[in-house]
Amino acid sequence: MKNKSFGQRLSSPFKPRESQLRSEPSASDTEAGTAESTQNREVHVQGSPRIPEKDVAEQRPVLAFPMKVEVDPRQRQMELLKKQLRELQEEVKQYEREVERSRSAPRDEEEEDISSLITLVNKANPLPPVKQPEAPPLSSLLSAFLPLAKPINLPTPPPDEPEKPLPSHEPIELDDPLPYLQLFTSFSYDSEMGVTGDARGQVHTVNMHSPASLLHLGFQMTADSATQTVSKLEVLSLSPWASHELGAYIKQRAAENDVSAVCWATESYYDLAVKRANCWARCYKGFSRLLNDSTASKTAEASRKAKHGKGPQQAVPSSSNFEEEAEEVSGIGHELAGKEQDGHPVSKAELMRGLGRESIVFRSKEVLFKVAWRIQFDWTGEAESVVNVGVALPGVWREADDRGSFKKIPATFDRLVEEMGVFEAIKTMVGLLFT
Repeated sequence: MKNKSFGQRLSSPFKPRESQLRSEPSASDTEAGTAESTQNREVHVQGSPRIPEKDVAEQRPVLAFPMKVEVDPRQRQMELLKKQLRELQEEVKQYEREVERSRSAPRDEEEEDISSLITLVNKANPLPPVKQPEAPPLSSLLSAFLPLAKPINLPTPPPDEPEKPLPSHEPIELDDPLPYLQLFTSFSYDSEMGVTGDARGQVHTVNMHSPASLLHLGFQMTADSATQTVSKLEVLSLSPWASHELGAYIKQRAAENDVSAVCWATESYYDLAVKRANCWARCYKGFSRLLNDSTASKTAEASRKAKHGKGPQQAVPSSSNFEEEAEEVSGIGHELAGKEQDGHPVSKAELMRGLGRESIVFRSKEVLFKVAWRIQFDWTGEAESVVNVGVALPGVWREADDRGSFKKIPATFDRLVEEMGVFEAIKTMVGLLFT
């Protein structure tokens, strides 16, 4: 009994012990216990074989203390995977039950109880955690107790304004774009439109008129309305004085259906042709004695009548080409400054006599001086001036020219044209050769 009670008290290290002290056994109890244990030991020895001391030690009560058992990581990972597999299988079963319920239940009862489905979906796709606002620092909280601390109103952000559309590169739509287009040309246009046998074909008959009707061009253009292309271009009419230089070029470009080049070449040619005719008219006025032809005599006579008031004064065209006192004439290999007016206006009749004329000849008994002014076109249709001279002198003069000055007349004339213009260059050379 004594050993049993002692083992029960030591069976658990966490079991509270009795606070009362155990009383010591009396001498009689001690003797009785000793005799009993001796008797039991003798009986055990007589009835059974001898037990080794090791077995006796094993039979003693063992104290139970908690021990830390190490678990294999692979075993732990396997248990975790099995747990996840069971959860996934359970979710699949729930989805199957919801699908089966939605198929079998009537439409009126579909929206009755969907809380379980919502919970299942939220479990599969959890929302990201909401970031809690950070607590203000302790220093800012303490500063609120200061007497000068005032609440600061944070500026409110401006309201979001709708973004303005970016500016477009497309042309601005106008109610009447014709006045704006006429700023880039001095010509006037009129057209008539018809249709062809094909439903998509359109025929445009266009007439171009220069200021004061000095130049006229008419052409017919057939366009395909579906493809917005010109299928045929034909020149119908052209002023006779421009047919030699301008007619050949625009017919060539019309064969290529290039209507832009035809119109641009006509306008640029007209500008240079007027400058050239203006130069010839001034030469007729200033050097009529050296121009022994009918045109020069008629021009000189008309100038004298206009000067003395014996004849009707011709009206001056209102084109801007006659109002400019200094204009630049482009040329091949030259920048020809055409200062072709000396302040005296040129009448329309005088101008018409010089339109289309490519050269002029100054003649005396000994000297012949020819000035040629031709107009050509580049690949874009821009008109360009080509001015050159030729001179015929007596043989005696050439023999007496030891320094070869007469051979330098063409180069000298080109230099004068670049510096002063065509008329001033002619005036200078005439003064040197016909004195």
